[in-house]
Amino acid sequence: SCVVYYDRPERLAGETKYPFLKMLEFAINGLTSFSVVPLRICSMVGLLVSLLALLMLFWSIVVKIFGGAIPGWTSTVAPLYLLGGVQLLFLGIVGEYIGKIYTEVKKRPRYIIQETINLGE
Repeated sequence: SCVVYYDRPERLAGETKYPFLKMLEFAINGLTSFSVVPLRICSMVGLLVSLLALLMLFWSIVVKIFGGAIPGWTSTVAPLYLLGGVQLLFLGIVGEYIGKIYTEVKKRPRYIIQETINLGE
C-alpha cells in the first residue's frame, strides 16, 4: 500500500452524522488490516514484561543471598509477571503467523507494474 495525498475541501454545510464508535471501528480496521505492527507490539510488550520479571526474580535472589529482607509480594508477583509476559509473547508470535496467513489469503500481488517500456507487447 502507499500514501495518496490530496487536498480535502471544507464541508459545505453542517456536521458529520457519523457516530464516534463507527469512526473508531474504521480506525481500528485501518490499523489492523494493512499491517502486522500491532501484533509485533504485542510480542515486544510480552518480551519486555518477561525481562522485567526475570530482573525482579534475579534481584530478589541477590538480596536473599546477601541477607536482606525481601517483600512478601515478590514471590507472588514476579512469577505472575513472568508467566503473563511469556503468554503475551507467544500470543504475539501466533498472531504474527495468523497475520502472514491473512496476507497470503488475500492473494494481492507483491507489487504492481505501472508501466512497461520496450517489452514487445
